Amino acid sequence: MKRNTYISGIITFALLLNISFALNFTVELTYPKKIFAGEKGIATLKITNYEEKALFTFSVFGPQPSWILFEKSNLVISKGETKNVKIYILPEKYAYEATYKFKLRIVAEDGSSKEILLPVKVVQKQALKFSNILINCNNNICIPGEKIKCSIKIKNLGRHEKKLVVKFIFKDKIIEQKVTIGGRKEKNIAGEFLLEKYQKPGKYSVKVEVFEANKKIYEDSLSFSVKKVEKIEKQKQEKQGFFSKEVVIKLKNEGNAEIEYVVYSNASKEILTLFFGEEANKLNGEYTWKVKLKPGETKEISYKEIFLLRIIFIIAIIGVLIYLKFFYVWGVRIKKNIIYTPPVKEGDKISVFLEVKSNKPIKKIVVRDIIPSSFELIKSFETIKPMKKEKENEIELIWKIRTMKPGEERVLHYKLKPKIGIIGSISLPKAIMECYLEEKRVVKKSNSPKIKGLSE
Repeated sequence: MKRNTYISGIITFALLLNISFALNFTVELTYPKKIFAGEKGIATLKITNYEEKALFTFSVFGPQPSWILFEKSNLVISKGETKNVKIYILPEKYAYEATYKFKLRIVAEDGSSKEILLPVKVVQKQALKFSNILINCNNNICIPGEKIKCSIKIKNLGRHEKKLVVKFIFKDKIIEQKVTIGGRKEKNIAGEFLLEKYQKPGKYSVKVEVFEANKKIYEDSLSFSVKKVEKIEKQKQEKQGFFSKEVVIKLKNEGNAEIEYVVYSNASKEILTLFFGEEANKLNGEYTWKVKLKPGETKEISYKEIFLLRIIFIIAIIGVLIYLKFFYVWGVRIKKNIIYTPPVKEGDKISVFLEVKSNKPIKKIVVRDIIPSSFELIKSFETIKPMKKEKENEIELIWKIRTMKPGEERVLHYKLKPKIGIIGSISLPKAIMECYLEEKRVVKKSNSPKIKGLSE
């Protein structure tokens, strides 16, 4: 217990000794009432030393110590002497408006010290800070048809809210934004523009204007480029027929610059092919055209190929068929002729001749002819005598011929006379011939000759 009391006494004595030997000095501080942000203010620290000559050092503590700069970092002051130290106050240009409190410490070489408060009131001449304009295009290179988003960040450095009108201007388009920014707050304001689908490539700019109370307080612009885009849409339609091929090629310039485009289309490999359409160059089995297209412009190229060889081939086939038809079918014919002296009266004789001819061998030939009831058959046959078959109101004559050689001609003859007078004219029935041509049954009819009687 006695030992502890002894130690406490020693400590108390040492403290009293230190106080009794501490340097006696005073400090006074003068400073400006306010400082504009970004400008320099000067405060003055006045130190009076009442003891022996000593070295004094200075330091600062506070929110932004880099703003405070002492003219000298230390100072030697003799006994009874007073000296001043300038303190430079350098607030940042975009510091918020506020009173920043700094603590200055003055330390003598014996370790004794004093502290004094330095209040720095920062005022903004322009309480708004504007960032650079930004757009959402990659490296400020935009694409036609793209939506451009322009933005700017505004920071209110003051303590009171700001009501602003921000205008984004691109060519003849204006986007207006009304914003309110609270004290010591910031806002990002944006406007959007849609580039035209075929926006011409080149340099453009977007401008930002800021108004407060209808007064323009800020203006800036940003340049950007519109990229050149070359894009051609091509559609090809083909209509293939046996004798021809029709082709339509549709082109549309979906880019933003005029372009000369080379169109290729496969040419037919068939020989004797005729080409009709827009003039083209033919090279290595392809047709080519050079077409100039403005942005958004559409053009069509159409042509037709006619396969002449196929047409010739079909015509040849048709010719052969006609030939075969003529010689194998049309080559068999029957013709009915009459000989008389007009006008025919009752009882006048009329000679009838049936001419049968074939260019090919035929067989089993049967020729039939009808005598109407108004006529009477005269039994006078200058050639083959026919079979006679009487029917109701008419008589049928039938001739049968076994065969006929190519080019052979047969004439069948009979006579008849009208039973009554003929007024006007009357047509005789057609004769019918049946035969076999190369095992094919062929039926032919003759013409129907007219007999003229008395006029009405």
